[in-house]
Amino acid sequence: MGSINLLKKLNYSLSLSLGLAATFVMGAAKLHAQGEDALRTQEQARRLYQRLTGVLPAKVALEDMTQMMSEGNVPGASFRAMEDLNFYKVTLYNMFSAYSNVNQNPDVELTDYTALIVGLIYNNERFDQVLYGDVLYTSNDDTMTYNLSFADPLNPGQQVSLPVNRPGAFFPLVRENDMVNNFDQTIVGKARPIFRLADINNPADIRYDDNRHFSDLQALNDWPTLLEKRQQSVVYSYRRPDEQVADEDVAGVLTTRQFASEFFSMGTNRRAFRFASKTFLCRDMEQLHDSSAPDLRVRQDVDRSPGGDSRAFKAKCQGCHAGMDAFAGAFAFFDFSNGRMTYNRNALLNGNNKQFRQSNVFPDGYRMTNNSWINLWNRGPNLALGWRAPQVGTSIESGTGAKTMGAILASTEAFGNCMADKAFQRVCFREPTPTEVTELAALAREFESGWTSFSSENASNPYNMRALFAKVSDMCF
Repeated sequence: MGSINLLKKLNYSLSLSLGLAATFVMGAAKLHAQGEDALRTQEQARRLYQRLTGVLPAKVALEDMTQMMSEGNVPGASFRAMEDLNFYKVTLYNMFSAYSNVNQNPDVELTDYTALIVGLIYNNERFDQVLYGDVLYTSNDDTMTYNLSFADPLNPGQQVSLPVNRPGAFFPLVRENDMVNNFDQTIVGKARPIFRLADINNPADIRYDDNRHFSDLQALNDWPTLLEKRQQSVVYSYRRPDEQVADEDVAGVLTTRQFASEFFSMGTNRRAFRFASKTFLCRDMEQLHDSSAPDLRVRQDVDRSPGGDSRAFKAKCQGCHAGMDAFAGAFAFFDFSNGRMTYNRNALLNGNNKQFRQSNVFPDGYRMTNNSWINLWNRGPNLALGWRAPQVGTSIESGTGAKTMGAILASTEAFGNCMADKAFQRVCFREPTPTEVTELAALAREFESGWTSFSSENASNPYNMRALFAKVSDMCF
């Protein structure tokens, strides 16, 4: 009997030991799985940080993002990453600098075009203003305030100290090219003013004919924080009277010097519309082709019978030119020469103006008389752009000047869809699937109205690009 009891006790002890061992193994496996999950989440956080900033995260940022992502708060982790200035200096800069030039090369220096875009996003401004806003971002006043010492031409051997900024003005008017009194020298830690005198003896010759202000600004490591919002109309009032852009033609990046240097130089300003559409609607001319649009604004330089065949014009040329030429009238008074964007409301009185080149090709074609535009694509296949009432102006049918034209482009559903798609490709590094295309379209509609849930991030306003990046990150991670 004692042997039987002993055997039962041994069996019980063995069962208990096996049970404890199994529990230990299961617990260890669970801890291992949890550890792997934590490592995966940390790796996801690291990848998200790199996608948004282009650099590796610091330990504290990685820990914060890992915790947020383990709680399912990917947007919060995205906002944490966007605190890094590299989101503006690297990611946004590379995204949009490529669209500032015909060759779509991102490896160019900072310009007023890219600075305006980065400034809008850094300051949580409505991003649709990029196409119609009376806005420009330059370096702040402090960065453009400094003294220069030079040899006094009237008193040999003595130095003169000259303040670069005029009192109360954020744009100084000094520039000298001789090697003795060089007012245009690079000053470490400072940005030369956007406007300078070409001739110190001619105070009326105020020029904005180079990019030195923005190249100086980019040399400063924290340049996004130094951007200050200006009114384009006020800034341009410092220029010569014949170059002062009228309010109806002030239109965000479309009227920056950099845009002009690439898209108003030579040609007939048609490509200004083409690249505006390609960049901000994600539609090039091939996607906008509509042969059903009337040719009432197709200009004189377009042959109506290319190769002797009028059908070729109807099938090919008219599909692009009908709509593009009708819109491009908004840029009638702009040109670019000698390093400067020029604006002349009397330009079309000159029969040799660039807009009338090759007018003998088809003399019965449209000849510009002003800066009006017509929207011939708000019907037919291009209804898919989603035309809606703009923020500036009241009509989607027609208008005057670049401002209202830019405003109706910015008010389309295509604008929101395009920005959502660009953010997706930047964060996800791939094209969206058909299901994701539908999801992105819904996200774009929310982008237009804003996300109140992001008020703590100061990103709840309509067309907030930081909020859009945060929401897109939630799709990819």
